[in-house]
Order: sequence, then C-alpha cells, then structure tokens
Amino acid sequence: MTATSAAATTAGTLTRTATLVVLGASSRLTEAARILHNGDHASALRVVLISTASDPAPDVPSELDLVAIGGLRPEYVNNAIAGVRLSSLPTVVWWRGGRPEALDGVASLSDRVILDDENPRPLWERVGSFVDHTAFTDLRWARLTRWRAAMAHFFDLAEVREAAGSFSSLKIAGTDRDQCALFAGWLDSSLGWKGRVVPVFADGRTDAPIESVALGGNEGQLVLRLLPNSTCIDTKVELASRVLASRVVSAGDTRLATLLAEELRVRSRDLAFERALHSALALRR
Repeated sequence: MTATSAAATTAGTLTRTATLVVLGASSRLTEAARILHNGDHASALRVVLISTASDPAPDVPSELDLVAIGGLRPEYVNNAIAGVRLSSLPTVVWWRGGRPEALDGVASLSDRVILDDENPRPLWERVGSFVDHTAFTDLRWARLTRWRAAMAHFFDLAEVREAAGSFSSLKIAGTDRDQCALFAGWLDSSLGWKGRVVPVFADGRTDAPIESVALGGNEGQLVLRLLPNSTCIDTKVELASRVLASRVVSAGDTRLATLLAEELRVRSRDLAFERALHSALALRR
C-alpha cells in the first residue's frame, strides 16, 4: 500500500461512525443496499451484507462501497462479523432473516441489534439472554412510536388517570399480529397489569400492520384508529358517556428507510422496548 492510499484509507475510516452488518436472504439484502445507498447516512457507515445457507451474495451495484458475502453457513456468521468489523467503531447488526440460533454469536459481537425479521418470535425468545451487554430493538417497535405517543397523551388527562384501574379490555386489529402483541406488551408493562388485561387480536379491514386500538372498561374507552388515508390516526377519549377529547394526529413516516435512519442514530439500550417485549411474549404464551 502506498503512502497516498494509506492516507486515503485512514481518512475514510475516520469519517465512519459504525460498522453496519446486514444479515438475511439475498432479496432482502439487495433492498437494504438500495436503501442504504440512497440514505443520507450512507457515507458514515461501513456496510457489510451477509446472506446465509445456500443464498448467493446479493446483487448490488458495483459502485456501492460495501462488502457482500454470500452462501455463508449460519454457524460461521459470527466469525465473518469478527473479521469485517472495525474494532474502533461500534458494530450494529440489521437482522433481516436467518436461523434464530445464529443470533447468539451475533449478539456477542454487536453493540446494537436491529431486528427486522418476518417471523420475529423465535428471535424475541432469545433476546433476554443478551440485553445486559447488547442493545436490542425491533423495527416493529419503531413503527409503533406514534401509536404509543398517542395513547400516552390520553393519560395526560386527570380523568383518564383516575379511570385507569377500571380498564379491563383491550382490542387491537391489524395484519401484523406480532406488532399488535408488542403494543399490547407495552401497555401491560407501562400500566402494571402483569397479565390482568388479556388482549384480543383481530384482523383489520386494510393491510395496515396495526389499524385500531380500543382500551376500555365500565367507565368508557380510549380509541386509536388509522384513517383511510393511512397517514393519520384518529384519537378519542370517551368516559362517563361523554367525549373528553378527540383529535387527529400524524401516523408518522413508516417507510423502511426512515425507520432505519432513526434507529441508526440510537446507541443506548431501550428499556421500554425490553419490558414491552417481555410482556408481549408472556401474553402470547
């Protein structure tokens, strides 16, 4: 290596803020590469794409500054991460698929793991073993941010806080049952139910991951409902046979690129997510 190329490499390394390892099927890795290439944070990341089992390396444009590894056996994923990560930078794993048991080795080499699996339950079952040394989150949790904020705002009302003990039913509709369960787990852990209120899940009328939430009891109910435009949430508080509050709030930008950008800015442990996840698993057993 010449002095010039060494200097260029050093300068490039100094501008990086993290090593991002993306795991999953080739098709999902190609999508990830496109999102990362178009994102504002792309230049700040050392990106490594790893497909496992018989999947070939993802098909990504040659001009992209990333490392692509294909067909890696799941038990060797941790070795690959150890070999490509930069010890001077945090390592973030964006998990887009793979054998759940591979998470064990991945977690031990990562500062943060962003779960984005189509079937998250087997992974969720393993998270509790690693949270003391690796920060975890799930993009489903990120998609719930505006929903959680809208529900939390209800409790700014003194009447709602006073009626909280009377809430005995929770109905959540949507196409993503795991996302709905995560929201129910958040309510359970936040309100200290400890399983007292058993959620009822239903299919929504649209293809929205979460479409409506109704928390109620003898004194009334709190309702969140995604409007037909899918960009706004209708919120309503009904207590003692009267509407105390009603407003429409933004559902936020839930595009994958936006959610990922938000998560890449976070380095700390998310205790609220961990508690919600623990409750969600208990509720679904």
